[in-house]
Amino acid sequence: MLERRASHALVRSDTSNRDKGAGSSMTASENHEGMAKADGRPLNYAVVCGQMRDELEFRVTLAALLAERESGVMDGIILSTWKGEIDKIPGLREELEQYGIGIVESVAPTLVSSGNTLAQNKALYNGLKQVPDGAAVLKLRTDRTTSAVRQFRPQLEVGPLPALSFGALGPVFSRRVAAFAVVATACFYASDFSYYGMKEDLLQMAHFDSRYDALYRGFGAEHRLWTQPFLLKHPRLTDLFENTNVMGISTWAIRAAKEGKPIPDAILRLLTFTWITIRNNFEIIDRRASYEDDISVAGVLGAAPTSGIRPGTVASHFTVSITCINSQEALEHLVSGELPVETELDRQFAALMDDFRARGDVALPTWTPEVKRDLLAMQEDNSAELVIQHSTYTSPHQSEVPVVADAIISDERLAVVIQRELGVVQIPAEHMPGIVEVLGTVRRGVQGVHLYLEIASNLMKHKPWDQKLAHMIGFFLSRAADRGNTEAAALFAWLAFDGAIGDFKRELAVKWARTAATKENPLGQYVFARMLEAGWVPPGERHSAAHWDARAAENGFTPELLAY
Repeated sequence: MLERRASHALVRSDTSNRDKGAGSSMTASENHEGMAKADGRPLNYAVVCGQMRDELEFRVTLAALLAERESGVMDGIILSTWKGEIDKIPGLREELEQYGIGIVESVAPTLVSSGNTLAQNKALYNGLKQVPDGAAVLKLRTDRTTSAVRQFRPQLEVGPLPALSFGALGPVFSRRVAAFAVVATACFYASDFSYYGMKEDLLQMAHFDSRYDALYRGFGAEHRLWTQPFLLKHPRLTDLFENTNVMGISTWAIRAAKEGKPIPDAILRLLTFTWITIRNNFEIIDRRASYEDDISVAGVLGAAPTSGIRPGTVASHFTVSITCINSQEALEHLVSGELPVETELDRQFAALMDDFRARGDVALPTWTPEVKRDLLAMQEDNSAELVIQHSTYTSPHQSEVPVVADAIISDERLAVVIQRELGVVQIPAEHMPGIVEVLGTVRRGVQGVHLYLEIASNLMKHKPWDQKLAHMIGFFLSRAADRGNTEAAALFAWLAFDGAIGDFKRELAVKWARTAATKENPLGQYVFARMLEAGWVPPGERHSAAHWDARAAENGFTPELLAY
C-alpha cells in the first residue's frame, strides 16, 4: 500500500461530530466542486460498491486505484458499502482513512428484489452523490474487478467520448458510457461489474423502479441497470416490455436466423433500434476478438461467423442464447449503413435504418394484436418461463335489473363474508341474530375497528362459551385490535392469558397486551404485568411488572375490568 496520507476529504453518509472535529466534514463534492483538469477533461472518480466479500480482491483493486491517483489519472476514490461491513476486517477503517478513501456506509434495503437490484442501486446512488458534479466515474465492485482499472485506463486518460446521433435518433447520455461487450440480441444489456461514464449519466441508471418486478419479464440485474435511461427517453419501449420477454426474443431471433427463417418486422425493428442506440451511447472496450471487415446482420444474429461478435448464453430461470458485440469497430461498421445488400434480411435492415434515421423512435414497432399474438407464440416455443401473463379487462355493462347499492353490504351478504373469513361452514343459528343486529346498526360507514369489537361483545353475551364460540370471540377481538382498537387488544390479551379463548398463539396475546399497555389502557397494563410475572414476555423488556401495575392503578384499573 502507498505510504502517504492523501489530502482528499473523508466522505460519510452520516457525518458525525467526530468527523467535523477532525476537519473532515467537507464532502468530496464540495472539495472538488466546479473543478476540472487543466486541459478541460473531467475529474476522474472511482466508486467501489458492495460488501466486503473478498478482502484480497478488494485490496488488489484498491492498490491499482491508489497507483492511478498517484499518477494523476484518478482524482478521488469512494467506497460505498453497508454499515458493519468495513469493521468485519480489523484495521481496515483506519487504513481507508489513512489513504484518503471516501467512505459511504448505508443501511442495506430490507425489501427483497430480483437480482438484488435495490441494494446494488442504493450503493451506486449513495456513492455517486458524493462525487463532484461534472466528474467522470469508474464504477467497480469490491470483488471480481481487479483487472478493470487497467482495462479502462485508455478511457480514463481522455475522459468519456461525446455521445452521437443517428439522424432523428439522438443520444440518451450526455457522453458515451464505456462498457464491456454489449449484448446485441437483447435491449441494453452489458456487464454491471464495471463501467465508466459521467456522473449525471450514471445517476439515471441508479433507479428504484418497481415496474421491473411488477410488470416486466426476463430482466436480470444488468438488464434493469442499463435499460432504465432508455426507457425514460423512449416511453414507447414500455409497450415492448409489457408484451414480451426481451431475453426470450434473443433466443428466438438467434434460432430463427440459424434456421434461415424470416425475422418478423417487429423483432428486426427492435434489434435495429438497439444497435443504433448502443452506437450512439456506448463505447465498447472488449477487444478480445480482432475485427475484420466482414460484419453482417446474419452474423450479428449468430447465423454466420463474424469477427467482433461473440456468441454466448445467459442463465437465470432458463438459459438464453445471446450474441455480444465486443468490437467498437464492428459496431460502427454495422450502423454505418454501408453493408452489402445481398439477402432479404439485408434489405429489411437497410430499409429500417433509413426509417430510424428519418423518424427516430417513432419507427419503433407498433405492438398490434397480431404482433402480440406472434410474440406469445415465439415465447411459448422457448419455455413456459417466458410466457407473459397479460392482464384482462371486462368492460362494464348496463344491467336491466335495478341495482340497490346497499345490497352489496346487506346483513345477509356480510354474514356470508364473516363465515368465510372465520373458516366455518355456518355460524351457529343462535348467534346469528346478534351478529345481524350489530351489522344492521353499525355497518353503514363504520370502521372495522368498531364493527368487529361490537360483534365480539355481542357474542360474549352467550354463556357458556363452547370451543367454536370462544374461537369466534378471539377472532373478532384480534381483528379489531389489528385495526387499532386498544380496548379490543387489551380484552383479547386478558382472555388469552386467562385461557378463555382457546389455542391462539401466546405471541399474539403478548403483542396485543404490549400494544394496549403502551397506549395507556389500564386493563392492558394489568395483563402485561401478569404476563411479565408468568414469564410470557421475553427477557429484556424495558419495564417490570411493578411498573405496569403502578401505571394501571394510575389509569383507573379495577377488578371489574376482568369480568366477562
